[in-house]
Amino acid sequence: MIKGKKASVMQNCLFQKKGAATFIILVICTVTACTGFYLHKSIPAVENTLRFVSVIHRHGERSPLHSYPFDPYKGESYWPEGLRALLQKGKVNMYKLGKFLRLRYDSLLSTTYKPAEIFVSTFCTDRVIMSGQLVLAGLYPPVGIQIWKTDLLWQPIPIHSMPDSCDDMFHVTKRCKLLSDETKQRDLVIKKKLEDHQEFLAYLSKYTGLDVKNASHLSGLFDNLSVVVRAMRNIIEK
Repeated sequence: MIKGKKASVMQNCLFQKKGAATFIILVICTVTACTGFYLHKSIPAVENTLRFVSVIHRHGERSPLHSYPFDPYKGESYWPEGLRALLQKGKVNMYKLGKFLRLRYDSLLSTTYKPAEIFVSTFCTDRVIMSGQLVLAGLYPPVGIQIWKTDLLWQPIPIHSMPDSCDDMFHVTKRCKLLSDETKQRDLVIKKKLEDHQEFLAYLSKYTGLDVKNASHLSGLFDNLSVVVRAMRNIIEK
């Protein structure tokens, strides 16, 4: 009997302690919640503001990267700028992009060019650097004291680039083991598919003068034809 009473008393004590602990936890949670709610209500609401923008864009329309032996659209008569070069339409579109960015982010950027507000970095090819210059021309036409020639509403703004060997940001053909392994796996799949289209590859070889055998050859030819089609469409539209 005595042992039973002692056990009952101990259980009651433990229950009371657990109950007290639970009550204390509930009180702490309630106080914390009330304090948080009060602080949330007492701090004035801050409107969302735009503070930083990163803009990534491709260069403007270019001429073909390569030609091929039977290419009917090759030479300076078709591409006076040369191969791999920024076309006139590309120049216009890059300038328009700069004007668009000025319209969109006018409240973020100062009207006058300030070096602390903008940093421009490009890949180190001519067409890419020229594209960056044209975007900046549309984004920052000189005003006020920045006008240095009244009949030329343009001002020099620095563009930063680095050699291919040092460029880890824009150089898409940079050596990468993971990419190399994935490419090898992909090439095996493509090679198997091309084995089923030998007649088509022979047709392309006959009419282009190229020995079209793999995906790289097809990619180069497709790029050339795509550029030509877009350029011819622009001429027709004019």
